Amino acid sequence: MEHVRLKFAFVFVVLLLSFGIDSAVAAERFTSAQTATAVVTGGSRDGLQVNQWLRQLDAPSAPGVAAYFAAGDRITITRTSVSESSGAMSAPSINKPAVPLPTGGSPGETITIEHTGGGWLQSWTYQWSDTSAGEAWGLMSYRVEKVKAGPASN
Repeated sequence: MEHVRLKFAFVFVVLLLSFGIDSAVAAERFTSAQTATAVVTGGSRDGLQVNQWLRQLDAPSAPGVAAYFAAGDRITITRTSVSESSGAMSAPSINKPAVPLPTGGSPGETITIEHTGGGWLQSWTYQWSDTSAGEAWGLMSYRVEKVKAGPASN
């Protein structure tokens, strides 16, 4: 009989501990991000795809600044995906390349396109979100500045 009591007590303690640990871990939420960056040139296949993506979103540009890319312009694309999970934190399972750019996204995902060419630096940042009009890429920021002419840097 003593053996049965010890066995029951051991099973009870193990169940209690594992239930308590699982409950505490499940209550925690972890957010992780994965970033992919690509550098392409205007006129390349990827550069043309980025151009088309911006046109579809009706991207703004400053007066007097070329709205889109010329052959040889430098284009840097940074795509950041965010995932949220409960339980033990693990490496993000998102594996999204910077290009080609997607028509859709996941909540909180951002895409930043930085264009250098013609003496100007332009930058657009879009975020995927769910709005009253539906899910879409929304412009979060646009920046333009005149840059000094100098040797091209990669």
